[in-house]
Amino acid sequence: MIDAVTEVASELTAEELASLGVSETGVTAVINAISEVSSELHPAPEVCPTAAESSTYSLSNGQSLDLTTVLKDMSYNGIVKGLEQVDMDTDTSANVVSLTLADVLSMPPTNGVYQLVLSGAANDKVMLTEGEWTDTGNVVNQNGHTYAVYTGTTDPSAQLLIDQHMLQSHQTS
Repeated sequence: MIDAVTEVASELTAEELASLGVSETGVTAVINAISEVSSELHPAPEVCPTAAESSTYSLSNGQSLDLTTVLKDMSYNGIVKGLEQVDMDTDTSANVVSLTLADVLSMPPTNGVYQLVLSGAANDKVMLTEGEWTDTGNVVNQNGHTYAVYTGTTDPSAQLLIDQHMLQSHQTS
C-alpha cells in the first residue's frame, strides 16, 4: 500500500499538489507516517486451511471440538460453507466432538437435507444434546464405514451419520 501511495504521489506535479491544497513536504510526511505505522502492524492471520479449503474437519491427538465454535469461525454472513464431515479416525487417540441440532441446521443443505458425517473409532466420542436427536434404526455404508442415521427430533431434515464404531461412546448432555 505504501508503494502505491508513493507511486501516486511521485506522479503528481507541484502544481497538482498545490491545487489539492497539499504541499510536497506534506505528501512526504504522510508517506513517512504510513511507513512508520505499517511497520508496527502485525500481519493478518491466515485462514485455517481446514476451514477454508476442506469439507472435512479432522481431529487427532485427543482433541475436543465444540462444533458451535468451529461453525461460528467458518461462517460467512451466517452461512457455513463446505463442512460435510468431522473425521476423528485419523489416529488412536480418543477425540470428542460436541454438537447441537442448531449447529447442523446452520450448515447449507444438500437436496433439502442438513447432513453431517461423523467418522471415528470406538474410543472417539460424540456429545449430543439430550432429546435433540433420534436414532432412525437405519444404516448407511460409505467409504468403508457403516454409519447409524440420526435425525433431528424437531426437524427431520437435520441428519447425522455416526460411525457405528463410535456408538458405544455416544453420550448426551
